[in-house]
Amino acid sequence: MSQRRRRRGRGRHSEPSYGSDAPPSNCDGGDGGRGRVRNTGAALWSQSESGPSHGCPGVVAAPTAAQTPSPAPLAQTPVSRGPAPAQSSSIWAQTPLICELEQKLMLTAPPPSSSKPVVHPARPGYGKVGEKVRVRANHFLVEVRASDLHHYYVSITPKVASKKINKDVIKQLVKLYKESHLGNRIPAYDGMKSIYTAGPLPFASKEFVVKLAEREGSAVAAGSFLRDREFKVTLKLASKPDLHQLQQFLRGQQHESPQDVLQVLNVVLRATTSEKYTVVGRSFFGVELGQKDDFVEGLEYWRGSYQSVRMTQFGLSLNIDVTAKAFYEPILVTEFVKKLLNYRELSRPLPDCDRLKVKKALKGVHVALSYRENISYRITGVSVEPLSKLTFTLDDKTRTSVVQYYRERYNIVLWNVATPALQSGSDSKPVYLPMELCSIVAGQRYTKLNERQVTALLRLTCQRPGDRELSVYQMVKYNGYNKDELIQREFGMKIKEDMALVNARVLPPPSLKYHDTGREKSENPRMGHWNMINKKMVNGGRVDFWACVNFSRLDPSFNFRFCDDLVNMCNSKGVVGGRNTVLTDAIQRRIPLVSDIPTIIFGADVTHPRPGVDSSPSIAAVVASMDWPEVTMYRGIVSAQAHRKEIIQDLYSIKQDPSRGLVAGGMIREHLIAFRQATGLKPERIIYFRDGVCEGQFSQVLLYEMDSIRKACQSLQEGYLPPVTFVVVQKRHHTRLFPTDHRKTDQSGNIQPGTVIDTQICHPTEFDFYLNSHAGIQGTSRPAHYHVLFDENKFSPDALQMLTNNLCYTYARCTRSVSIVPPAYYARLAASRGQYYIEGEYSDGDSSTGSTAGGAEGADGVRFRALSEIKENVKEVMFYC
Repeated sequence: MSQRRRRRGRGRHSEPSYGSDAPPSNCDGGDGGRGRVRNTGAALWSQSESGPSHGCPGVVAAPTAAQTPSPAPLAQTPVSRGPAPAQSSSIWAQTPLICELEQKLMLTAPPPSSSKPVVHPARPGYGKVGEKVRVRANHFLVEVRASDLHHYYVSITPKVASKKINKDVIKQLVKLYKESHLGNRIPAYDGMKSIYTAGPLPFASKEFVVKLAEREGSAVAAGSFLRDREFKVTLKLASKPDLHQLQQFLRGQQHESPQDVLQVLNVVLRATTSEKYTVVGRSFFGVELGQKDDFVEGLEYWRGSYQSVRMTQFGLSLNIDVTAKAFYEPILVTEFVKKLLNYRELSRPLPDCDRLKVKKALKGVHVALSYRENISYRITGVSVEPLSKLTFTLDDKTRTSVVQYYRERYNIVLWNVATPALQSGSDSKPVYLPMELCSIVAGQRYTKLNERQVTALLRLTCQRPGDRELSVYQMVKYNGYNKDELIQREFGMKIKEDMALVNARVLPPPSLKYHDTGREKSENPRMGHWNMINKKMVNGGRVDFWACVNFSRLDPSFNFRFCDDLVNMCNSKGVVGGRNTVLTDAIQRRIPLVSDIPTIIFGADVTHPRPGVDSSPSIAAVVASMDWPEVTMYRGIVSAQAHRKEIIQDLYSIKQDPSRGLVAGGMIREHLIAFRQATGLKPERIIYFRDGVCEGQFSQVLLYEMDSIRKACQSLQEGYLPPVTFVVVQKRHHTRLFPTDHRKTDQSGNIQPGTVIDTQICHPTEFDFYLNSHAGIQGTSRPAHYHVLFDENKFSPDALQMLTNNLCYTYARCTRSVSIVPPAYYARLAASRGQYYIEGEYSDGDSSTGSTAGGAEGADGVRFRALSEIKENVKEVMFYC
């Protein structure tokens, strides 16, 4: 222990340099140097105090197509600690998934994929640590009659983009042909291409003709057809979703989840509700579901209901939650612009920055015209010139101004001629619309909230746990599932009206170690928070240069007193730059599957551009612990990648360098080398927390990113394959937990910090759990959902749950436990910081891409703006905090 401490204490610069170029390995059989991959830092990687840690042969370059080692199989067996075999074993060679992975090792290949879902680790049991409690979850048990489900493909001609019109067409079809041609069945329609019935229709394929009459007061997009015309509707049998497969999956007798059956049930439960309310994704909004109220800058917020059918251990459940979204106020565009810009009047031309702000806010919005009924236009932009200077060519080839056209054609005198015009249509054939004649069509969601607006919305709509629980019950009552003819009679579904009562446990908080020179050397947190009174940071930092800038008119003597107090506080606590605190169990080497061998913990996340920014790159970030066994200091790297790509492209890469040829790199590889530099040890275990992945992307993200982790390890040393545990962290879900015993809550009335659930509402067979690791501040706490996609380290439920909960007490920004594990939290912060670097808070959506010259190109050949390289000394100091 002391020898390892002395080695780390010398600092990074006392280690041999990882920057020296290792002799390149010939990857192509020798062709005069072409095709060689330079393994910067790999030579030292293979050195240790007693030779290679795994008894592996010397360094080899990263694999190429001509020389591709077999990847480690994605199986739940421990990785061999000896040299990697040259060929896959016969068992794995016959696995289709592994054969597919072997063909996709090249960096330029598309992300590894599989025609079948990857089988994730089975649940290794249930946790036992902690005080047992019971909580309520906003899940409602669903009973389904064993119906003979049928799926029919729908084709409507002419094609219509509007789901509302499509649903009106099918509704009219059912009204006309239910008895004569549909066998008296009531179908459930998804608004696009699928209809579902509880039993077969009297045909396999049939065409119908439906005439849809125009309804009074309905606005139709300009340039589209009127609604009083005929539609040809074709229904064709597509499949027969099998409820028996669903039952087998819930019992653990089938690995592949029957998503087609789940889709049927979701469509059925949404069919009637979507006719009554405004639909946004899986949420519904209407006056009956909650209040509407003014928000900020021409916006209003609506309360609504979210619902989704989930497969859980106690069977099918309907997850119901209250939600709130921002919508445009249905007001005149001139009024909206005044609220947006905080103007009293619009009598002067808009500065360019304000014009761009209006353009971003209104792009894609539908507006109705005061002088034409039942016509709406979609806004594509805002004119550069003011209305008074805009001209266009009439059909007779004569040129006229917009102001003159409205005066002569509609007898309308425009007053706000200094403002720009709204633009519809294309840039080559624009349609100019005066703002004062346009009103925003009601029911349009606003998706471009900035951080300040999001904070304001949360403050207005947050509810204490008791109030939110009551609101959920009200949503169930308003939706009236058990009185609905389609749900209850046609498909035989019944929704229980009581929330699920769930067994939970409250994990004990960890002990925290502070500096021995403080009056208090340790802390045992209570209810997820503590303070720094009488404590010193365990590793203080040194600040050599600092300044204090005063923007007020205070007396100079007060300024000096403030500076003195600041210096004294920093001296007493230890300035940020070291470590605030560490886990006592980490110091004493008592963390299971972390303290026994060198372990590196990764956090990874991808942030995407705000809605409305059409081509700005996404930003990926990966952080990694550098201070084993304490695991509190995380080095960070950020990287730009193609627009809205969720898979992290730069975990491992081979890039062409003008002077050095092909160079192996990537964020995982760089972190592994940095870990060796910081500790003098090679990681023998990898724990990878991945944030922000939805369930539909689990398999794709796992295959690609695990493949990159394997390549990064093997590029440093042949056969170097440390076992990996891959955990997805999810916060964007709608499961909420409510206390049943109000004596066992935190100060905000929420469930206690450390509450964990791995039963009943969790996955029927896979390794997942909900953990509420933080104390609530306002509103209802949202637990994090952890889903283990891959586990070679064989974590027990207690070991992983305790590790995750304990790490939540090591967050550097505050003396509170946080809601998600810090590595994932840090990656999110780093990615958000990178997004600001490349985009800026108020950049114009149309100009955000800039020039592609000098940009980067992803593995799929898509070009994007490159992110400036972060200096090495900045990467080491948790700059994102």
